[in-house]
Amino acid sequence: MAKKTCQQLPSLRRVFLFFLVTELFRTSHGDVGTAAHYAPPYSPTTCYGNDPTQFPSSNLFGAAGEGIWDNGASCGRQYLVRCISATTPGTCVVDQTIQIIIVDYIAQALSAPSATGKTMILSDTAFATIANSTADSINIEFQQLPMNNGELQLESIDGARNPSDSDPLLQEHHQLQQHVDSPPLPMPPLSSASSSEIKNEDLEAGSLPCCRICLECDGDDDDELISPCMCKGTQQFVHRSCLDHWRSVKEGFAFSHCTTCKAQFHLRVAELEDGFWRKIKFRLFVARDVFLVFLAVQTVIAVIGGFAYLMDKDGTFRNSFNDSWDRILSKHPIPFYYCLGVLGFFVLLGFFGLILHCSSLSNDPRVAGCQNCCYGWGILDCFPASMEACFALVIVFVVIFAILGIAYGFLAATMAIQRIWQRHYHILTKRELTQEYIVEDLHGCYTPPKLDAEHEERLKMLKLL
Repeated sequence: MAKKTCQQLPSLRRVFLFFLVTELFRTSHGDVGTAAHYAPPYSPTTCYGNDPTQFPSSNLFGAAGEGIWDNGASCGRQYLVRCISATTPGTCVVDQTIQIIIVDYIAQALSAPSATGKTMILSDTAFATIANSTADSINIEFQQLPMNNGELQLESIDGARNPSDSDPLLQEHHQLQQHVDSPPLPMPPLSSASSSEIKNEDLEAGSLPCCRICLECDGDDDDELISPCMCKGTQQFVHRSCLDHWRSVKEGFAFSHCTTCKAQFHLRVAELEDGFWRKIKFRLFVARDVFLVFLAVQTVIAVIGGFAYLMDKDGTFRNSFNDSWDRILSKHPIPFYYCLGVLGFFVLLGFFGLILHCSSLSNDPRVAGCQNCCYGWGILDCFPASMEACFALVIVFVVIFAILGIAYGFLAATMAIQRIWQRHYHILTKRELTQEYIVEDLHGCYTPPKLDAEHEERLKMLKLL
């Protein structure tokens, strides 16, 4: 029996050696996604606002998409990114990898991306480093670099390990350092006592809880860090003010549930005082937005009126209206050209409104046979006739489109005011509800929540639960 066991030992050693070699030379790959690019201006950003130090000197940065945004936790994360393919052959720069830092959120970026629905968008400099800058989007391989206390910590590679067998995104790490950071200045040697003090400070800083939204470890005296759900690690703590703001602006069930772990918050009902000032604020916000829309319309009318003035510099057209009731307008150029601007605005509004209305019905089977119903009217046949007839026809079309413009304008104004009213009412109501339904701090010990049936029914009716 002992002899048979001894004969099996070489076989076991070979099996163990095989698994050991397989583990040592195992190749790991990053995630695969898509990337687009966006142009300046880049600030203010969602992560750091107008802070100029958020952008590296190399201009290699980007904005995170919904897939990696992680409820704001991706701010400051650094990724190794390389282009692997694109729609047009030859778009990718071969064997080129960059190291970027996330400073923004795609949905709230100031500049529009070259393509939507992407994993991340890169700055123009970062995108042009790994791909042809004329491309709208590319397929990428990306890998998050390990983080420790907010500072980048790259894993050390054993000297005996073959770099070609490591992750393909880490093969060019020594080249990336030339793009991202300059070589550090030589530092004088520290004593063992000072080194131990620094290590202790690092350990204490690493143990401090940080807000998962604003990434700050401290806040105002009345703004405490709470643990409201089942999240652990860096996602466990959040400032109460940051959470209440997120609950008020985020759509869906974010008011009563964590968007990361999907756990329902423990809500404590508090009685609120009279919301008189909230009503005043709501009315001011609505009045401000309505005034901005009115100002935009007046700007368009002024542009059209100015164009009419340039076309009639000598005043020939204006002086032709010199009969009885329209003499007042003809004497004063500003009211005259303003009225022309109003007329032109409603004509254009009616024209484009009719086009949009017809295009929206182009796929309706009930009007499928009417797509060419206007073909063959022979409108151009009127040109051989007298100019008076053509002028009368133009006046008829102007009147028709002006009437349509007034109708479409009234409809658009009604919809805009309704949208503004609903938006501010919804946000301010949710802000008030965050003060009425307060999220409790569970101190890391989550239990299923209990809420009164009356309040539960109310939140369900508001589609917040």
